[in-house]
This record gives sequence, structure tokens and C-alpha cells, in this order.
Amino acid sequence: MKSKFKKSLICAAILSSSVAVANTALDSNNKKADYLITYEASSLPAEYQQQIIKNITQVAKGTVGLISLTEEQASALQQISGVRVELDVERFAILPQSPSNFVLEQVDSDVTVANFTNNEFENLAQQEVTPYGITLTKSDLVADPANNGIKVCVIDSGIQGNHEEFAATNLSGNHSDYSDFWFNDAVDHGTHVAGTIIANRDGKGVVGVVSNGAVDTYVQKLSRTAHGANSGFRTSHILETMEVCANQGANIINMSLGGSRSSDTERDVVDRLTNRGVLIVAAAGNHGSTATDGDDSYLFPASYKNVMSVASVDQNTEISTFSAVNDQVEIAAPGTRVLSTVDSESVNVNRFIWNAKTGGYFSSGFKQIDAGNTPYPRISQLSESCFYKIPFDAFLSEYFDGTLSATDKAGFDAATAACQANEGQVLVTYFDVPAGIPEWVSRDVHNIDYATDFPTLTVSNVVGELINSSGLMLTEYNKYGYEYKSGTSMATPHVTGVAAKVWSHFPNCTGSQIRDVLNFTATDIGAEGKDNEFGHGLVDAKAAYDFIAANGCDVPESTCPKAWYENQAYKKGDQVTFNGQIFEANYWTKNDLPSENAGQYKQWKLAGSCAL
Repeated sequence: MKSKFKKSLICAAILSSSVAVANTALDSNNKKADYLITYEASSLPAEYQQQIIKNITQVAKGTVGLISLTEEQASALQQISGVRVELDVERFAILPQSPSNFVLEQVDSDVTVANFTNNEFENLAQQEVTPYGITLTKSDLVADPANNGIKVCVIDSGIQGNHEEFAATNLSGNHSDYSDFWFNDAVDHGTHVAGTIIANRDGKGVVGVVSNGAVDTYVQKLSRTAHGANSGFRTSHILETMEVCANQGANIINMSLGGSRSSDTERDVVDRLTNRGVLIVAAAGNHGSTATDGDDSYLFPASYKNVMSVASVDQNTEISTFSAVNDQVEIAAPGTRVLSTVDSESVNVNRFIWNAKTGGYFSSGFKQIDAGNTPYPRISQLSESCFYKIPFDAFLSEYFDGTLSATDKAGFDAATAACQANEGQVLVTYFDVPAGIPEWVSRDVHNIDYATDFPTLTVSNVVGELINSSGLMLTEYNKYGYEYKSGTSMATPHVTGVAAKVWSHFPNCTGSQIRDVLNFTATDIGAEGKDNEFGHGLVDAKAAYDFIAANGCDVPESTCPKAWYENQAYKKGDQVTFNGQIFEANYWTKNDLPSENAGQYKQWKLAGSCAL
């Protein structure tokens, strides 16, 4: 709903500026797009079977494939019993460590002598640090296990495969034509996530939850850049990577990523992998309002029933300001200012400082479009030839369709060439949006569909107009192989690591049992019982280990019936718990919400109350 609201605001702003726009994305029903199709072979007409690009996986409802269809064809297929089609849209992204701060921040005017060294990171080359998340989750109180075959799959932006913190761990992985090699990480996200799980105890740097290399790790790379081409990915990409993880023998899948739209097809795959025994752990989201009534929107896959949704806390076990709050949050872990590994061979810009036309130096939000292969200068002299005002038509294409035309990309190419020809070292770009359109409009373009290795930054239209195009510019980044990051992305691998460590000690347990134990033994740090901020509480490795050692893999049965699930069929007499109430099925039902379909002649009847 939020995206539709924003789109209408943008359209209104465009119209108020008297700008005529032809939205080619809405042109005709003859334009084909890729769809996910779930079908039984006997139900799908032969002419459509021949159009299937590839089959991806199997679910309870049949085969899941990728097919190119017109809108008219897709509508026709939807009418066939046993066939489901769903637009394969780009709905996922690696979660940023926290919402970008686009407020201008004035900095010290003596920037010409700035020295971006960090003694703390330099010292990590000689000494080892235990990040606070390891002690807060009591992972340090559980001995590292033997390698009992428990394997983790990290679906992310790749990993620096030769980072010294992974030397003792058996690493493997896979990449694709849209994401580049799995053992490189230009985004510095997957390497950070993996470090929290498996950073080795080697006398320097940091340690992870499992620090002796006992948990084999498989890396599925999805993103090539932070904000440039191939930074987002489609539902089909997620389904394929999950399948690869499972086929590689992963017991646990870590997904520090998400999208705001749910997918029936994705949910079916999640359910099938869970039934196979795979434990899936995902980030709850960084769009939190800290509203205890839990009105933050859902992020997927975290908010599917068969996924552990992880919230973030700080070192004082307070809810992180960015952590999403909703009734799907299941467990919490440290995610604020987490120290872990990053790719020391990539260039990931952390701060952009520029000279203003009115004088003084400012720091502001930005997007790094390049692939992080070319070093940025620490301090550089700007010139007019290294500024590119992106045409408004390109902005519209990027915002509404997520793509740029060949003409738009040629404009970027020409701007890059001009900057290089004048010995420029960084290209600064911003959108040429008409007067009267708010700044957040250009900021709301999350990625630019452009591939480049030349250092390229994008800023909002307001910032672009403020920068002195002949002034000094500074970029700040570190090359130490370690960095602090914040986000539910950083909380998620703590839960994955604890699950892997405990499961490795007790490999006879199942994935669902490990999940139940982590929830049952979590430290309650919010409202009594499960709540929307922390779920069941802070994950506790020592309590989970001690519980299984004393009691086995099963937790005490709840006196409540199991929670209602939208993708499950119920027969007459089955009971479920929904919003603290017990409902009993009057007859066979599926996907009928109990609270809205209860009554004498309806699918459910109220049978009592019970708090899970």
C-alpha cells in the first residue's frame, strides 16, 4: 500500500509540474514479461508447455517454472484449474545496514588534511576481539563443536573467499550470470554476515559464533553491486538459490535480505524445504517504527510461518530503532553496531563529503553505483566534466520500471568517458527532476540499472544542486577487512550461528526441534511471553545447549493448539490458535481467516482462548 501511495504522490507532483509522461511500461497487452508458473503437466496446454523457459523446482501443487507471457495469456492461464501464474518481479534486495541518512551534516572545514585511518581496525591485525553479540547470546559459553555435518548456506552478496578469518572453514559456493563470482563481495554484506557465523579463532581479528571451522558454509551470491546493475533480484532468483542450498545439503539457510511483497510460489517452496528438514532464518526488516503494537509492515521471506523472523537489539538488549515490529517477529539477536568481517579487496564507500557552493563542507546520503573494483581517491578536485545530471525520463524509467533504456545507458557511458578524458577520478550523478517535486522522490530510486567499474556516486537532486562542481570531494572507506554494521541483517546470522552450533552438538535433532528449542529457551526481554518487538526473546546459546543436554530435542507441548497457517488445509474438528483465541473447523477449510469466518454456518467456530 505504501508503494502505491508514493507512486500516486509522484504522479501528482509530475502533473503539477506540467510534465507530460508516456509510461511505456503500461503500453499494450502484447508486451511479454516473465512469470512464475506452478502447474501439473496434465493441466497445462501443450502450446504453453513449449514456452516454458526453464523449470525451477517442485512443490506440493506441481512444478514451478519460468515462462514468458503477455498479460492476456497470463490472465487466460489463471482460469485453468491446476495452474497458477505470478509475475516474476524484482522484489528483493540485500537489506541496507540501516535507513540512509540524507540530512545534510556539516563537517570540519579543514578536510584537506583529513586522515581516514582507524586505529581500532589496524589493531585487529595483531589482536583478537570477541564482538559483544557473541557474549550477549552466550555463544562463548558453549564449546565449539566437532564437525558433525551441519551445513549453513548464506544467500547474500557473496563473500571474500580468501579472507584470513575463514581459513579453517570449508567454504564453497555458487554464482550466476547476474551476480558474478561468489568469492567476491563488492557490497561488503555477505562477508559481514558470514563472519558473525564462522569467523575463526586465530589470534587476530574477530571470532564468530562457531570459531573452529566446524560448520561447513556454502555461499549463494545474488547481488553484484550495492546500488548499480544487478543489485536487486527476482523471485525466481530466490527460488533457484534456495533450491541450490538445499541440494548442496544445507541444514540452515541464512537470508539477510527481503522484499515487501509476499509470493504464494515462494511460500510453497519455503514450506517444502521446511518439510525436508531445512531451517530458514531471515531478517525481520530495517523499517521499524519501534511501535509496540506491531504495526510495521511484513518483510518476506521472514514473515512466512516456516521462517524464523529475527529482530535486532543493541548491546543493552534494547530494541534497535530500525528493527521492524510486527506479530511475525519470532526471536531477537544483536544487530546494532556489530563488528565483523568485510571484503578488504573491494571498495565500499562509507561516507561522502563535499564542498558546497555556499562554502563549507557537508556529508550527505549517496548511492554507490559502481562494482567496487576501482579505488576511490581519498581527496579529489571536482570538475564540471565529472558531474552528470540524469535526464528526467531516465528517472521515470528507473522509478516505475527499474530499468534504463539503451539511450539512458549511453548517456551514462558518455558522462563516464568525459570524466575520464579530463582525468577525473569519480563521477557524481543526480536526477534532473522538475521544480516542485520533493527531494524524497529522487531519493526513493533505490538502485540504478547501470553497470560500471568506474567510481560512480548518485545523490539526491537537492544535494546535486548544492555541490560546488569545482570544489574538493572526499570519500571515506576502510581497507582493514573489518567493519561495524547495523541492521536486522546483522542480527540474523547470530541466530543462524547459534542454531548451527547447538545443532552440531546434537545432530540427531531435527531443524524444527532446534527452532522450537531456540524459541523455548530464549531470554524474555520484552513484555511477558511472545511479543511483537522481540518475539520469544533474545537467543541464548547456553540455555539451548543445556536444555537439549538435559531433556532431549523436544520442548514441552503447549496447551494451545498450533497456530493457524494460511497455506494449510484443515478438516472438521481441527483446532487452531489465532490471535489468542481457539477456533475449531466446522468443515474442510483452507486460507479462510478464523477471526473473519467464524459462526454457526461458517468455516470456523470460536472454542476458547489461549496465548501461545
